[in-house]
Order: sequence, then structure tokens, then C-alpha cells
Amino acid sequence: MKLPHLILLAMLLAAPASAQANGRFPASTQLVVHPNDPQKILIRVTFGLLLSHDGGQTFDWVCERFVGYGGTQDPAVALTSAGVILVAAFEGLANSFDQGCSFSFVGITQKEFIIDVAVDRQNPASAVAVSSTGMGNQTFHVQVVETVDSGKTWKFIGTPLDPELLAETIDPAPSRPQRLYVSGFSSTFQDGTQTRHGALYASDDRGHTWQRHEIDLAGDKSVYIAAVDPKDPERVYVRTRGIEKDRLLRTDDGGKTFTVLTTVPGSMLGFALSPDGSLVAVGGPSAGVLVADTSELTFTKTNSAEVACLTWTNQGLYACGNPFKDGFVLGRSSDEGQTFTPVLASFQSLRGPLSTCIMDPTPATTCAEEWGRFKLDFGIEDGAAGAAGSVGVSPGGGPTAGQGSAGATGGSAMARSDDSSSCGCASPGHSPVGAGVATLVGLLGLLAVRRNKDDA
Repeated sequence: MKLPHLILLAMLLAAPASAQANGRFPASTQLVVHPNDPQKILIRVTFGLLLSHDGGQTFDWVCERFVGYGGTQDPAVALTSAGVILVAAFEGLANSFDQGCSFSFVGITQKEFIIDVAVDRQNPASAVAVSSTGMGNQTFHVQVVETVDSGKTWKFIGTPLDPELLAETIDPAPSRPQRLYVSGFSSTFQDGTQTRHGALYASDDRGHTWQRHEIDLAGDKSVYIAAVDPKDPERVYVRTRGIEKDRLLRTDDGGKTFTVLTTVPGSMLGFALSPDGSLVAVGGPSAGVLVADTSELTFTKTNSAEVACLTWTNQGLYACGNPFKDGFVLGRSSDEGQTFTPVLASFQSLRGPLSTCIMDPTPATTCAEEWGRFKLDFGIEDGAAGAAGSVGVSPGGGPTAGQGSAGATGGSAMARSDDSSSCGCASPGHSPVGAGVATLVGLLGLLAVRRNKDDA
């Protein structure tokens, strides 16, 4: 049986009786590393948040319900210099001051749809978020909310943006504190046909005045800020989301003009700038990982991993991967994406709901029922989880031959997409499928190793 058929079989066996409250297939979709402490790692997954305080040796889980959001949203997350967790959700802006033991919503945002949040890389005690709240008649309340004390206090700043703008992302310019960027689109309608007009808004006075710069969507649907250059406040990378391919654009004059740098098939879910801004990496499930020098902008494919996020720190290039194929949920590369070493090899390696909290309710109590179903899904036995794994990953994706199988309990591999398939489990009174899924996962790992040998 071919590997894709086994993956499909695993998904079908794990289907409609979903283990997750939102019915989505478990996947990692965003990674944030603490701005000053690389030992602290936060991963957004399709079923909540994963937290590590030891550089990825162990990960604890916080379910969506405990944070306070639900549905199929992938809320943007961030970490301040004080270690405060920020979550931008439909329900408002949530934060946690005790490393995930409790979450609360910022009062002024509770009636707002907070679409994005970003920490200032030069001053990580400062963060900005942006609302994009529907007001009816195709209008929106779009305004920046800011903290300068790691989330202790928040306030709306400046003036609202154009009410016809549906905002999508926000980013401060690291080298110019007063410069803010917001991306989004507005729509016009003619004869029942909607046309979207992409825009990048720039402010040089922290949101008090805004200047709109048009972005030609060329038929694409959305526009997202990928990054602002760490040294040049005029240089901004943006990604547009299309139907069959995504584009990467760059402006070197603060939004006045844009140049298309590259396109990738499918979704460009990963983007990362090296800390000094000299290298850029993009990637996606169909594109793999592509890296270019930012002065030459010739992209070279370095890896075929099905990445769903990319983050570049002084420790290396991190990627969210497809563990069925790539051998990791979260991997790290020290050679610009040519090879990845698993940081979190498998969801089987999770320790479970965060259990170090004291005050009720705790993640351990709130998330207990879901965790019980998780253990059935992935064949996790009590005391078997916790190891990060040590499978090497080659440019072709999948574990490097001879370095371990991709499905063993507690240490090897299991498996952001805009659309996620469902993943299920046995419910009380039904035949359990968890053992079957675990067996298939192990077989998938062995076949991935075999495939890599055959391709070498």
C-alpha cells in the first residue's frame, strides 16, 4: 500500500467522532519563541496551545476552552519579555500572566474581534493588536490597542482606520518605534460581483494618522504582513493568498510601490526573516522550504518538508511540520533549512494538560476529558509521553535513514493550514479506534524511513 493511501486510511479511521472539540486534524500552525529566553517556546496548534520551558524537551498542553476561544479559528499568539502569553481571538484579546495557568480577556476588547497581535522585537514589553469588528453594511471598527507594560494595561491608541477596511495583520517597525503597519482589504460590488482591493496602511505617529497604500491583489483574496525588516522601517514583506498559489511581495519605500518576489503553489503558510534580515525563508505544504538572500532574492528550495509555519531566531530556523511525512511537529534547522532536527517529534510526546497550576480551574481539570480522548487517539500510555525525540530530517522530508522510526511512542514522529481536516477518536459506547490509529502512525513512520532510503 502506498504511503498516501495509508495516511488517508489513518484519517478515515480517526474521522467523524472527533477527539477535538472543533473536529480538526491535530497540527502545529504557529511558533513563538520568548524574545529573551529561547528555553520558552509557545506553539499554537489546531487544538489549543503547547508550552515548553526547557527548550522543547517537554511540552504541556492548554486546551482552547481553557484559554477562552473555540470554533475553527487559529488565533495569533505572542510572548512579551515578561513571558505574558497574548492570544488574539474572535472573543477578544486574552492574556496569561502565570505561564498558562489562567487566562483573562482584556476588558476593552471583549466586544471586539481582535484579528492580530504583535510584540515589538526591539522592546518586547510593548505589543500592539488590531481589531477588525464588523459593524454592519460592510463596515468595520479597525483600531490599534497597545500595551507598554507586558500586558498589565491596554488602551486603544490613535484613530480608527477606514471603516471599509477589513484588517488582517498588524506589525510595528522594529527600528522606528512610531511606525505601525496594518494590512487588509476593502471591497467594491458591481452587478453582484465582489472585487477586493488590497491595502497596506502606514502610520508614523503610533496610529494617530494613517496613509493608505494600494496593493494589487491580482485576483488574490487576502493580504498579510509577513515581516518588517529589523533595520529598515521602509522595507516590508507581505503575502497575498490566492486560490492555487500565494505570492510574496516586498516594498522598500514604506508601501508606495511593491515588487513580487516569488510565488509558491498552494498556501504560503511559512515566512521567516533571519535575525539580521539578511536571509528570508518561505514555505508551505506544497512548496517545501525556500531560502533566499534578501539582497539577491533568488529562492532556492532547501527542503520538501510540508511546513505550516516558519520562525527564525538565533537558535536556528524553526518549522511546523507534517509529522506523518516530515518526522516532526516542530523542527529546528541550523543549516538554513537543509535539514531539520525534531524539537517536538510527535503529539505522542506531550506530557498532557499543564499540571503545575494551583488555583482552580486549572488546565488539568478543564482539559481532562479531551486529554482522555487524545490518549486513545494516539495510543499514549500514562508515563510514556514527554520525550522530544531525536529523529534527523533530510531535505527530502521524513526521518533520515538510520536515525529512528517516525512513530514510536514517546520519542519519534507523529504528524498552519488555512483548512484542516477532521480527526476523531472513540467515544464512550463505541469501538475504540485509538489503537488502530497508533498502529498506523507507527507504520507510517517506518514507511517514511523506507521511502527516504529508496529515494537516496
